[in-house]
Formats: sequence, structure tokens, C-alpha cells
Amino acid sequence: SFLAGNDPSGAQAFLENTPQPAATKSTTTALPSLGLDCLYDYFVTNATFVGGGASTAARWAEISLRLRDAHGLTPEQLRLAKSIAVLNLVGTDGTARASADVLHYAINDTGLKKRTKDHPLNELETLGIVTYREFADEYRIWQGTDVDIANLTHTTRELVSQRPLPDLLSDIHELTPVVAAGHSARHNLLRVFGRRFAAPGDSVEAPDTFDQADGLLLLVTPSQQDNKPALPTIPEPLPNSKPVVAAIPHDISQLDQAAREVAALDAALRHESVSDDWVAQRELTERLSMARLRLDHALIEAYNSDDCSWHLLNPLTTLESRRGSAPLSEAADITYSHTPTIRNETIN
Repeated sequence: SFLAGNDPSGAQAFLENTPQPAATKSTTTALPSLGLDCLYDYFVTNATFVGGGASTAARWAEISLRLRDAHGLTPEQLRLAKSIAVLNLVGTDGTARASADVLHYAINDTGLKKRTKDHPLNELETLGIVTYREFADEYRIWQGTDVDIANLTHTTRELVSQRPLPDLLSDIHELTPVVAAGHSARHNLLRVFGRRFAAPGDSVEAPDTFDQADGLLLLVTPSQQDNKPALPTIPEPLPNSKPVVAAIPHDISQLDQAAREVAALDAALRHESVSDDWVAQRELTERLSMARLRLDHALIEAYNSDDCSWHLLNPLTTLESRRGSAPLSEAADITYSHTPTIRNETIN
């Protein structure tokens, strides 16, 4: 309908009513183009948007009301705001987002990347029409809030910047136990290792005989300046204590950055200034959700078996770095070498 229909805001009307600049031999003139702002006008004016469910329809309504109530915008500002709006809406079901690069291409504005002080994008930010979401490199049509989110998150980032990484990770990320899959399969007996974060050189108690877990995996978080971090230690291990394995990643930089961003956003969301502001709450909640996804990915990358050095601490043994939970299975093989194989799940 947009491309072939006769609506005044459709493509056919644009082709019929938009004059083409006269061609000259001396100059090159860009042809008029049908932009994302035209798509916005067509779908919002005619209320023809369908699909995407109730949440997408609500987002449509929110954006259209925000732009309708934004008075005094210049044609350039309005065109840019409508382009951002369309990218925001299609981005809910895909990968397109209103980044500076995409907007530069969408509105054919060579000055967009330079971001001069008086550029319409900066003006829209100043007016509170759009907000820039740094973590996603994306501009969003903004409902508006009295909370200065940029300043609040800057403050909370400063607060968490000096916290020890193991403590920070323990507060924001709950670790679940992991199975030593190879050993469990070979011996018909499930061996499960608890997990916790630790700093280099920490003194750690080994799980005792009656601990539910069959061992403990320490995810060590060395500083980025520490070329050879010290192993955690076990004070006076008992003869029957269960195995303790330390995994030391080669590169902690992405994990450190992702963890501190989650901690900062979590602190911002719990700040008293946000408690009664649903717009700020929703924005910070969405940012925190994306930050947690990046933290999950960073944890997988940092503690991938191939990217860590692995050590059994009791007795001190260097384990082979192999895929999956292979180092834990090797530790279980050493510790539980005399366990009989009983092919009965109930007894096991």
C-alpha cells in the first residue's frame, strides 16, 4: 500500500509531486529521496501499523504522542526524530538500531558523524526528545524524566570502579554448580562442583565430607596488571577434603568492564531518585538487562577451558586445559580414584 497506493503520504505521491533538480554539466545534484520520515508519516497518520503484539503497539502510541507534543521543532529536527522513531520500532523485532552510522546513511547527512554542537541530533538531545544509549550505540525517542540518568550512571560507575572484582561479581551474579561430565559418565556417578569467585592468593576452605557438592571450582579474577597471579591456598587441608580447582583466565578485561557496568546500573536503578519515576526505571531496567547479557557472554569467554590455566589445589596439580568440564573431570579422577562403579542410580 505504501509503495503502490494513492495515499498522499505514500511513494506514488512522492514521485508525482517531488520536482527533480535540473541536470547541469557543471554541478552534481543529489536526487530527492524517500526517507524513513516518510514511512513514519504514512503509518502513523493512517494508523495502518499492524503486527508486533501489544507491546509494539504501545511503543507506537508512546512515540507518536511524544513527537506530536514536541512543539517548535525545525524540519531537520523533525525529520531526524521521525527517522529515529522508525528505527526504534523496527529494532524491537530485529537488529536495526538508530546508531549514528545508520542515521548518517538514512538521512544522507555527511555532517552527522562530525556531531557539531549545533547539529540537529545534539539539539534533540538537549530538548529531551531523544536520548543516547551508550551501551547499545543507539538513539531513542525519549519519554522524558526528571532524573539525570547520564549523571546518575556516571556517579554509580565511579562508586563501583574501585571495588574488588570478586566481591563485585559475587554480589551481582549467582553462580550455579557445574557437572564434571566426563567423570560422571565414565563412573555412572554424578560429580557436581560448586562455584565461587576468588582473588589470587585467597585462603579457601575445601568442602568437607558432608558438603553437598563433590568439589569446589574457584573462578579466579586476577588484576589486568598481574602477569603471574598467585594461586588460592587451602589452610591445612584434611585428608578427606574434597577437590578444589582454580581456573585462572588469561584475559579478564572484558569481564571486568561488563561486571562494573552491571553493578553501576543496578545501583542506579536502586537509587532513591528513581523509585517514583517509571520512565527512568524502565530505561535503566532495559539497560541493565542488556548489560547482564554482556556479562554472561564475558564470563563464558573468560572461563572458557581453552583460555584458562587450571590447577587442582589438593594435591597441587596442573590440569590439562581442554574443552568443557574436562579439567574438573580430571580433578575428580585424581580425587575419587578408588570410588567403585555401581550401576544403580538409586544407590548412587
